[in-house]
Amino acid sequence: MNLVPSSDLPVQDTAKDSISIAAGQENEKLVPTLNENPKQKLLEHLICLKGVCSGQKPQKSVDEIDSSYASAEDEQIDVIQPSRTVQECIELHKAKKPWSYELIELSLRGIVPSHPLEKLLKDHTRAVYIRRSVISRTPSTPNTRAQAPVESSFLPFDNYNFSSVFGCCAENFIRYMPLPVGVAGPILLDDTSTFLPTATTEGTLIESTSRECKAINAAGGVQSVAVADGMMRAPVVRFKNVILAVRAKKFIEVPNGQQILRDAFESTTHWGKLQGVIMRIAGSYLYLRFKASTGEAMGMNIVGKGVQHALTVLVREYGFEHMEFVSLSGLLYRQEAVSYQLDRGRDKSAVAEAIIPAEVVQSILKCSVDSLMKLNTSKNYVGSALAGVPAGGFYAHAANIVTAIFLATGQDAAQNIESSNCIAMMEK
Repeated sequence: MNLVPSSDLPVQDTAKDSISIAAGQENEKLVPTLNENPKQKLLEHLICLKGVCSGQKPQKSVDEIDSSYASAEDEQIDVIQPSRTVQECIELHKAKKPWSYELIELSLRGIVPSHPLEKLLKDHTRAVYIRRSVISRTPSTPNTRAQAPVESSFLPFDNYNFSSVFGCCAENFIRYMPLPVGVAGPILLDDTSTFLPTATTEGTLIESTSRECKAINAAGGVQSVAVADGMMRAPVVRFKNVILAVRAKKFIEVPNGQQILRDAFESTTHWGKLQGVIMRIAGSYLYLRFKASTGEAMGMNIVGKGVQHALTVLVREYGFEHMEFVSLSGLLYRQEAVSYQLDRGRDKSAVAEAIIPAEVVQSILKCSVDSLMKLNTSKNYVGSALAGVPAGGFYAHAANIVTAIFLATGQDAAQNIESSNCIAMMEK
C-alpha cells in the first residue's frame, strides 16, 4: 500500500522520500523498540536532546519539553497515551503531529526515510535528534563502543543553525564538531601586518607559528610574488578509434580551435578567462588540460562549467558527435601531490623570501644559522628523499599551518595536499 507523500516535499524527491507500509502492517500497534513505556522512552530521548551537551538532565518536565514540538493548539495533549497503530501514526505524521518516538519507530520500519527529515518536519534540530536516535537503534548499527555514542555523545547538536548549511555544506546531520580557532602572528607580509586565523586541536601549533612570525617580523618581514594564476580542469574523452582521436587533437591545438574553445568557455562566466588547452593522447583516449584565470575565486566550479560547455560545442557544432565524455578529471590529479602541478602550478602559485639576521635566529629561534641550515638539508631534503616523499614535499610543517588556516576560513581542507606543495630553501 503506497501513501501519497507529504505535500511539502518537492516533486523530484517523491520516489525516494515516499511513505509506504507493507500489507497487514496498517493496524499493528506502534511501541518503542527498546522500552515499553512511551513516557520513559520519550524522557530518554529528551535527555539527549536537552541535556547531553552539558552532561546534565533537563530541568523541564517531559511534557513541557516535548510540547515545544507541537503546535500551539496541541500544547495540552498528554504525552501518556495508548500505543497507536502504524496507520494512525502515518496520518499524524502527514499532519505533522506525531511524537518523536513514533517518528523514530516509523523510520526504523522503513516507512519514513531519515534523510529528508528536515524537509518533512521543517525543524532542523528535531530532525537531527530523531536521525541520531534512528542510527543508534537500527539493526545494521551494532551496539558497540564505536557506535553507541551516536545518541549519547557529548558532541553538541543544539543551538546550531543547521538550516544555514542544509543542502549546501553537508547532509544527514547528527551533530557538529566544535573546533578551537585561534590566531597566529601577526606576520609582516608585503609590508602589511596580518593575523593568521588558525583552527586546530594540535597543541603549540599556534604558538610555534607565532614564534616564527616574530622572527620574520624582527627581520623586516617577508616579501612574496605571485608567479602563476590559473585553475585547471583536465577532462578525458574517448573516440571510436585512434584516427578520430588524432583528428580532434589536431583540430584543438591550432589557433582557430583554441579560439573556438575559448569563446565557448567564456560564454558561461563573467570572471573566467581561458588561457589555453594542452593535450595528450593515449590510444583512442584524448586527455585535455584546460587552464583559466578565475579572479579572486578558487574557480573549480567556474572552470568545470566552462569545460563541459566547450566540449558540448565541439560535439554539436564541429562534427565530433562520436566523442564520448568519460570524466571531468582525467589528466589532472586533484588533491594529490604530482610533479606536473608543482612545475606548472594549479590555481595560484607564489614564491616568498625572508632575510633573517643571525642575531635574530639566535635570540628568537634559539639556534645558530649553521645548525638551522644543516637541519634543513638533512631533514627537509635528504630525509624527505629517502622517505620517498612525492613532488613538493621538501618542507618542515607547511601542511599543518595551511590546513589550520583552511579550516578556520571555511576552505576545502583536502586541497591542502596541493596548497602546501613547496620547497623550503635556505642560503647563508
